[in-house]
Amino acid sequence: MRGGTGIFTGRVPFVWIGNVISNPGNNPNLFPGIPEEDIPNSHKSGDDSILQQSFDVNGMVDDFKWPQLWTTNVAIDQKLPWDLLGTLEFLYGKDINAVVVRNADLVKPVSKIAGPDGRPYYGGSGNNELNSFFPGSGEGVYVLDNTSSGYNVNLTAQLRKAFSFGLNGSLSYSFTEAKNKFKSTEIASVLFSESPVQGDPNAPKLSNSEFGNRHRIVGGGTYTHRWSPGLATHFGLFLEVAEGNTFAGAGGNRYSYTYSGDVNGDGFSNDLIYIPT
Repeated sequence: MRGGTGIFTGRVPFVWIGNVISNPGNNPNLFPGIPEEDIPNSHKSGDDSILQQSFDVNGMVDDFKWPQLWTTNVAIDQKLPWDLLGTLEFLYGKDINAVVVRNADLVKPVSKIAGPDGRPYYGGSGNNELNSFFPGSGEGVYVLDNTSSGYNVNLTAQLRKAFSFGLNGSLSYSFTEAKNKFKSTEIASVLFSESPVQGDPNAPKLSNSEFGNRHRIVGGGTYTHRWSPGLATHFGLFLEVAEGNTFAGAGGNRYSYTYSGDVNGDGFSNDLIYIPT
């Protein structure tokens, strides 16, 4: 029997941190062709710099923390009849500080979508932004924050056997349930705009992780032929069947069905399709 528990931490992609520095929303120079008297006072700051007119602004909460995960692992290895070696392993992970992004530039909903769908509606182009000098230009104020909602559970069973004539084989089945609030990507604005949402995009619901293949079967075998004490040839074969885009060899990431277009009028085409019960 073996196992362990611990808290693991790591760094976020530094491009997210760099965005906060490179996209502060201010520009000491006016945009070409825009007279200063035509720029609203709401776009001017105390040091006479001008808020950029069509640009993403990135920020983070002042107590933002690197991602942290509590992970516990317990496993049993047991010799079985016919010289088989069996393994049963349980893994549990709980987010302490995962990353979440909200758009602080999003207005309050103006209504709800009619019918049983009932999701909030933000008014569509020209009404869904607070700081837009050009309505519908799509900029946002993306704020990095932390959440502790996500978790993952994994159970794996494996059989292995070593044969006397040089063949080693294994076969395993793994079940995973992984939940989080955001998909993984590079740019903070894309992290927000490409995460499928059901209702309020600034309050995403816990949902299946894109990397959490629920069912996975893995098999492998190696054969070694020894020609002499110092010369040998190795042959290997690996097989994976996983639940992903299609339940087929090599699996793939999980996916979501989203509408074509901006159904909730928040400026992004990432709205989950409503499916009646």
